[in-house]
Amino acid sequence: MSACRQTDLELFHVMESPILTSGDRYLVTLGADDYDKSVAHYVQPSITAISLRCQPATCSRICAADLACRGVPGIKRLLAVRCCPTNAYNVAVLYTNESDRVGDGQRPCAGTGTGWRPVGGARTAVGYEAEGRGTPTGGYEHNFGFLILDVCSGIICQVLLYARQ
Repeated sequence: MSACRQTDLELFHVMESPILTSGDRYLVTLGADDYDKSVAHYVQPSITAISLRCQPATCSRICAADLACRGVPGIKRLLAVRCCPTNAYNVAVLYTNESDRVGDGQRPCAGTGTGWRPVGGARTAVGYEAEGRGTPTGGYEHNFGFLILDVCSGIICQVLLYARQ
């Protein structure tokens, strides 16, 4: 979790409508560092929480890597954020184990992927096939999960993981 100075706040590529936590304590947005128009894909989504009740206003930015370092299983990409109406400091975060992009070796995040790898070459059509990821059938195991996050402290209150093959 990184802190922002009051003058540093610029939100680019907002992925969904910002939400207010109950009691109007925090304005929370899900945004991304970049948007890849060629594949219609948001790159490195992150949560920005801006305190509205303290002066000067403070903000914090939380990305999937921050949450992974805190032990959240399989988190690689943030998908959505919703408020928790019973707590002024908590939000629910939906996430997946899919990485940001298909890893083709040509992009800055080479080696990451969405469960697909490029196949083919100069003499054959380039396509994509499942990476395997250790599943018995060689298929891709796609997981979703959600967690309850305290945006004031950055503490993860609860994690639920759903695995699907």
